Amino acid sequence: MMKSTLQFKSAILTCAIIVGGSAMAGDHGHGHGRDPAKHMEMMRAEFNLSEEQASQFKVIMEETHNEMSILRKDAHKKMKALLNAEQKMKFEEHHKNRMGKRKGMKEKPKN
Repeated sequence: MMKSTLQFKSAILTCAIIVGGSAMAGDHGHGHGRDPAKHMEMMRAEFNLSEEQASQFKVIMEETHNEMSILRKDAHKKMKALLNAEQKMKFEEHHKNRMGKRKGMKEKPKN
């Protein structure tokens, strides 16, 4: 019983990471873009999830998102520590531009 529960959780996490990663990369024709609610609905329909499964998927996706955010911030801090002043400025500008592009993608009007 415990082994099957672990396998089920592993399968859910794998699906969440794969599908969640492609969603975070952009719309890719799935129609959900970066909207977590639309993404969840797409996964619910695509995998024919029960309410309980959908609820568990949502929790895992939220946890994973938060953990990835922390890891990303930590990685940026470590990378910046390796850079000289000029490189740090370029790094910050690059990060600022990427965040601006992501923000712009979120604000695109839907047709």
